[in-house]
Amino acid sequence: MYGNHAFALWQPPGIKEQHRDAYIVKLLVGLFFIFVFGRVCPPWGGITQTGIQAIGIFFGLIFLLSNSEFGLILPSLLGFLAVLLTDAYTPSSLMAATFGNSTVVQIIFAYVLCQTIISTGAGEFISKWLLTRKVLRGKPYLFCFVFFFAAWVMGAFAKIGGIVFVLALLDSLIDNLGYEKEGSFNRWMSLGSFVSACIGMALIPFQGLPLVIFGAILSAMAQSGIVLNYAVYMLSIIVFSMMERSPLAPVFLSSARSAIFSIASFSKESFTWSNPKSF
Repeated sequence: MYGNHAFALWQPPGIKEQHRDAYIVKLLVGLFFIFVFGRVCPPWGGITQTGIQAIGIFFGLIFLLSNSEFGLILPSLLGFLAVLLTDAYTPSSLMAATFGNSTVVQIIFAYVLCQTIISTGAGEFISKWLLTRKVLRGKPYLFCFVFFFAAWVMGAFAKIGGIVFVLALLDSLIDNLGYEKEGSFNRWMSLGSFVSACIGMALIPFQGLPLVIFGAILSAMAQSGIVLNYAVYMLSIIVFSMMERSPLAPVFLSSARSAIFSIASFSKESFTWSNPKSF
């Protein structure tokens, strides 16, 4: 009886009782790598004991995160606790390196913004508006191309927040189309949107990740007599992104051929329209 209650505390919503044994075994494997591996495995090849613990935490988190039944919260909290048990960080330095990082703060605010958009119905309104545009009606591949282009623009100017917004908008789009969340259309559209947004993030060389990369190599380039032309670089990124998106829609969505052509049948009369709610 107590075992069942203990399992219920760890059991995520939706997992079936017959999968309990497999769930517990996977959890124990993850816990072994996160908390035990780094303490029983001796150092080798110049790697310190703290490095061995970091390797164990890394592999344990990868294992738990790759099993969808654990979600994101439980593995993240276990990894956070495991790092605290090593000598790598103090509690204050770990908080500063994680929740105090500007990227983490940006992602948190992006999720808050996207949740606001979804809860007010703005995401549903935008997705319905896109689906009922006359220029896109009857042209599913053009629709996907335009959506990828929007993801590219959001990635270029909104960075990580743009990726979160596009994926939240895609969820509303999938709901309006009536497709399954685990269907091939959703998987390929998510991948295509993410790739397009990541390429867009590389457009501006003096912001974000490109700034970090160029900051590391510009001095070496200058010593070799090579001067980076930012205009040529940005033009090259634009050309490359257009070349990437042109085949992206038909290639990525060929496995969802039976689903995407139903986009052509949607019209304004297909939906019950409602304006977004206000606060």
